[in-house]
Amino acid sequence: MRLLFAILLACVAPICADHAQKNEPLTISMNIGQGAIIELSDGKSYKIDPDDRLYSAYWVTPFPVKVTSNDNPNYPVTITNLSSDTSVKGIELSTEELIQESARYQGPSSEKPPSTPLIEPDIQPSPKPQMQPRTQPKQPLQDPKQK
Repeated sequence: MRLLFAILLACVAPICADHAQKNEPLTISMNIGQGAIIELSDGKSYKIDPDDRLYSAYWVTPFPVKVTSNDNPNYPVTITNLSSDTSVKGIELSTEELIQESARYQGPSSEKPPSTPLIEPDIQPSPKPQMQPRTQPKQPLQDPKQK
């Protein structure tokens, strides 16, 4: 477990250090899938922990952010929105992963979806209630003025 953390830290630390050396403000350049994927101004994209998407869903461009590492093996990066001071956990995506993940959040494609037969529920119509004849003749309405 410590070896895995060390490897992840070794991979993430140069990312943060490289951007800090350029002394450029890091900002959000794209928010995909209502906070599921955040792309930053340095070109890196991060898949956001589903538990944190309620925060990242509202992040718009070009909010300034800070990227740091954390000890979560599933989402080893923390992205902090410096405007709102909220943080989310994420994991960096490779180009291939970004293509696969962002395709999940695209609008309807021009391809037809596979046809599936419509399954009708087996519902029997309920019987209509039978009208019962009246046992008493209908009383004529009386005019209240005639009393």
